[in-house]
Amino acid sequence: MPLQREGTNGQLHTIEFSDFTGGINSSVAPQLLAGNEYLQIKNFEYDKNILVTRGGLSAPLSTYEENIKALFYDDSTNTFLVVLSDKKVYLDNLTDTPVLAGTLTGNLQPHFCRFDGKIFIASGGKLQYFEYTNHTLVTITASKLCNFVFERFGRLVTTHTGDDNLYYSAVGDPYETGWTENTSDDSSAKSLEIGYKDDGDIQKVLPISGDIAIFKTNGRIYSLAGEYPNWTVQMVGDHSDTVTADGITDLGSTIAFMTSSGLKSLEAVQVYGNFSVNTEFARKFNKSLVSGTVYNPKVYNIYRKRQLLICPDTSNDAGKQKLYCFQYDIGACIYFEFGLPITDMADTQNNVIIASGASLYRWSREFATDNGTAIDQLIETKEFASSRRIYTRMIDIGIKGTPALSPVYFRWADKWLRYMLGNRRHTINVFSVCRQDTLKISTQAKVAVDYVKFYASEV
Repeated sequence: MPLQREGTNGQLHTIEFSDFTGGINSSVAPQLLAGNEYLQIKNFEYDKNILVTRGGLSAPLSTYEENIKALFYDDSTNTFLVVLSDKKVYLDNLTDTPVLAGTLTGNLQPHFCRFDGKIFIASGGKLQYFEYTNHTLVTITASKLCNFVFERFGRLVTTHTGDDNLYYSAVGDPYETGWTENTSDDSSAKSLEIGYKDDGDIQKVLPISGDIAIFKTNGRIYSLAGEYPNWTVQMVGDHSDTVTADGITDLGSTIAFMTSSGLKSLEAVQVYGNFSVNTEFARKFNKSLVSGTVYNPKVYNIYRKRQLLICPDTSNDAGKQKLYCFQYDIGACIYFEFGLPITDMADTQNNVIIASGASLYRWSREFATDNGTAIDQLIETKEFASSRRIYTRMIDIGIKGTPALSPVYFRWADKWLRYMLGNRRHTINVFSVCRQDTLKISTQAKVAVDYVKFYASEV
């Protein structure tokens, strides 16, 4: 954008960067960004009205003999179920030696559901549950094959790829005796077909405003209201373009899902439409999400931090290190690049636990590095341009951090400036001339960015 001129040419103008709530905007030209929008915000998090260095990763808390495939956190017991690449399942409290519970019946990415004091697991084979009493994994041989499980009105419900049905257990009985249907007993096991011969498999099922939404691989979305025998199924959307089940999650009254063209949403309204509704949900940063490869994307709802983390590309370690962060309480997007590839994560009572390789790590602001790897941070402002020349004079810096005397770098035009944290002087003189550029701020220190003021004139 051009500098705002007042009075005669050459007057000194102040350009202040203190509002970061617009986040990244890649949907418009760099010169057209609003005053609170940026080209890049990397490895920062929001802390009220300021940007702070995102939390780092601890040293490994637990390390296994095989790589970790999935992680489930049980809030009621403050423990984890850890699934390894060889299908073995461990109970882990991050303090004692992990306990081997058993082996999964299936080969697919497991999904978990807490019900009746147990953790039920669907992995493509028979339904299983983790029994806390003796720390063992039990297989329910009477169940259907399943790769997704959830609870609904006191029943467990399972789905399986290649099958159009929802399979309901008996009310309160998801065990061996609870999967046989009795037509004269409304509380017995039931099944419901979703999308008769529509040539799509059930991909994922999530709650939305008291009903449930069923996503299918053919792009159709159905809603299910009520319970047996008064349930109602209707198609509420088409051409959703969902890619994977792990790329779909709920955000309260909204369901967010990643597609090959970006992030979309299903809203809790009476008529869901055809997914052209709420195209503004991720409009500002969808271009960034799909700027590279989109392959088996994963999304994580870190609800304690009000963050939706999106990993568009899980095809390799480099892709798993980069996650976009949608801060959904303010509607802004930033992005993280971790020093480790992320396999899975869990939001817990004590920060976020991350699985990478064969180890578990804690993600917290108490750590200034990713287990020893520096955290490279970057802020890049909108572009300033002029048909005349832009003369810069000084920068006023409102950045605090540790350790003292660590550098923060500023780049504008042909100038690289170094500011040392802890310096009593907040201003740096900078004399340069250009016609267009962006201001770039970078550091590896643990900082809090309150404001940066840029003084320039246009002649």
